[in-house]
Amino acid sequence: MIAMNPLIREKLLLLPELPGCYLMEDLSGNVISVGKAKRLKRRVHSYFTGMHHPKTAKLVSEISNFTFIVTSSNVDALILEMHLIKRYRPKFNRLLKDDISSHPD
Repeated sequence: MIAMNPLIREKLLLLPELPGCYLMEDLSGNVISVGKAKRLKRRVHSYFTGMHHPKTAKLVSEISNFTFIVTSSNVDALILEMHLIKRYRPKFNRLLKDDISSHPD
């Protein structure tokens, strides 16, 4: 795992292997990225491990906190993700459109 703040490290331990959405925040508390996952733990961990495309690396460098919402199904996660993106209009969802749609979860 790359160096990260203790809050993120602790929150990573709380992530379940369940479907849901995650919201990445910057230092000001602005939502900068929203995503969905079949398994939240696996997907969110992937941001903080390994090598990334330069655009994803930029996103990771700006993450200071994240929250997550567990859903009852992948379909519910997809619907929630659309609503959250519409509500927050996160800058990295526009920049990472291709990268996010290609992840395995």
